[in-house]
Amino acid sequence: MGSEDSGDTESESGPVKSFVEACGRHPFATGLFAILGVVGLLFSFYSYNADRVESAQSTMNQSQISKNVAELDTRVSNIPGAIPESDNFMPLDGQYDPFSDQPDNVAFERSFLPEAQRMVSLSQSGQVDNIGQMIESLRSRAGSVSDVPFFEFSLSSRASQRFIQIAPYLVIEVQRAQRLPDMAMLYFGERGAAAQIRHFSGSVPPQQGLYYAPLVDSMTGGYRTDIDFFNIEPGEVEEFFFEYSLAPGYDYTMRIGVHYKYNDQHKIYWVTNSFSAGFPTGEVPTIGFSGQTQHQRYAFASEADIIRTATENRAWVSRSGLFNPSKIER
Repeated sequence: MGSEDSGDTESESGPVKSFVEACGRHPFATGLFAILGVVGLLFSFYSYNADRVESAQSTMNQSQISKNVAELDTRVSNIPGAIPESDNFMPLDGQYDPFSDQPDNVAFERSFLPEAQRMVSLSQSGQVDNIGQMIESLRSRAGSVSDVPFFEFSLSSRASQRFIQIAPYLVIEVQRAQRLPDMAMLYFGERGAAAQIRHFSGSVPPQQGLYYAPLVDSMTGGYRTDIDFFNIEPGEVEEFFFEYSLAPGYDYTMRIGVHYKYNDQHKIYWVTNSFSAGFPTGEVPTIGFSGQTQHQRYAFASEADIIRTATENRAWVSRSGLFNPSKIER
């Protein structure tokens, strides 16, 4: 009876407990585990110290970069013939209008579809010479939005004394977002994207606020990890390519800008004025360049994906001590 009780107790204890008890009775195993514990403690001290050293080195690197740029600014400002600048001097120059630069791609309220069809038919038959004026007239009356999800723009430096530092992201301000009505589209011309030096990609939720489009690799779409900022020299021109995703079914009023630092001040330069943009949902009547109307469904990222990516983008651009949203959102 006593032997049966002992067997039941051993089976209930399990192999793990038996192994621990066996190690506890063995002097070598006990000593080995003690040594391993000390080694682990020493390694944790080493890891903590290495992290502190790496953090301090990163801070020193950022300080040295800022110091080097400041010294370079001083050298440039001492060049003979440099033009004095006023306190409110705007060092950047460059404006973009999505409507005027993309005149033949437009989404408009579906109630204007018959008028648009007649307009394209007259153009195809040669009865009108300037289709652009008719498109502009339709655009101004038909609640139109820009539906091309990318554009290019140039920025040039007006400065003669200092370099301008540009953040590795664009700033998107959503001023208003409301549901789109039933829409139709005029697709009168293709749009192609040439390779650009500065390629930015952003997702924009349908909520008021500032959002960010990080600098990305034009081939992979991944975040660029090799650039903390870039300089625009006096008189230099830089080319930008911006692609964006909007939550489908919303009419956005927004504008696009760059975060720059000049004369030790962080500011936003708005490249665009406020403009309307939106991606229609459902089956959209689309008038092609041939004059035929087709009903098409367009695939866009979901609103949940837009919000998730916008959150990831903000976290990415916030990691740097040189340029981050906290310097312009005060």
